[in-house]
Amino acid sequence: MKHPKYYDAYIFKGKLLLKEKQWERALADFAVATKLKPHKNLALIGQGDAFRMLYEYDKAIDCYSQAIERSPSALSTALLKRAIVLIEIKKLDEALKDLEKTIKMDPTHSEAYYFKGFVLEKKRDFNEAILCFEQAIKHKSSRKAVMKSLYEIARIKIEQRNFYEAYHTLQRATLLELEEKAFSKLKLFTEGVIHLMKRKFEEGVTNLTDVIKKQEVGDHFLPMAFNYRAYGYFCCGKTKVIDFS
Repeated sequence: MKHPKYYDAYIFKGKLLLKEKQWERALADFAVATKLKPHKNLALIGQGDAFRMLYEYDKAIDCYSQAIERSPSALSTALLKRAIVLIEIKKLDEALKDLEKTIKMDPTHSEAYYFKGFVLEKKRDFNEAILCFEQAIKHKSSRKAVMKSLYEIARIKIEQRNFYEAYHTLQRATLLELEEKAFSKLKLFTEGVIHLMKRKFEEGVTNLTDVIKKQEVGDHFLPMAFNYRAYGYFCCGKTKVIDFS
């Protein structure tokens, strides 16, 4: 207690160790910081982050909960982080409550809107999920949340076989000045299917073959890519190369 400045040093070092993925060493530094200043929230949140990365979810939730109870200064941060852990352990309804509290505190919180949309998507409430993703994009308080939200909207549209809307959603990346490379995977697949819809079968097959060869779309969409390519081959009269793998 004679050297309170050491608290900031332990917090800084703990955060650095988290970035270096040295979870247990980070945990030790955050624990020391908590002892130095028990009324501060940053060390508790840091401990929660370290426990989360160590897959000790109950301990992570306990740390975030203590931070929420002790002081309102980091309330929205602790609520969001607790919600993320609850999502990871599939306690979606509890996570939703924390996210709604976060949004109530800060109606422009893009990350909270993104994760709320993510939860609603998991609950198969796609319309409400899209509305949340759109709110995340509208407020732009987190570039990462904006990118993820746009990606999820496009992904939902593809699952719903609404390929034109998916394509136009992906085109918004340019208007939002987002890194288009992050969306190239879905865009290549979507353009391939649209080529087939326009009876441009050779172009469609070429796109979908690139998707399959490069595994440009996650495993979830690869069966769809094979099926649409098979349709393209059939329309081109190349029945011998049809592959339904």
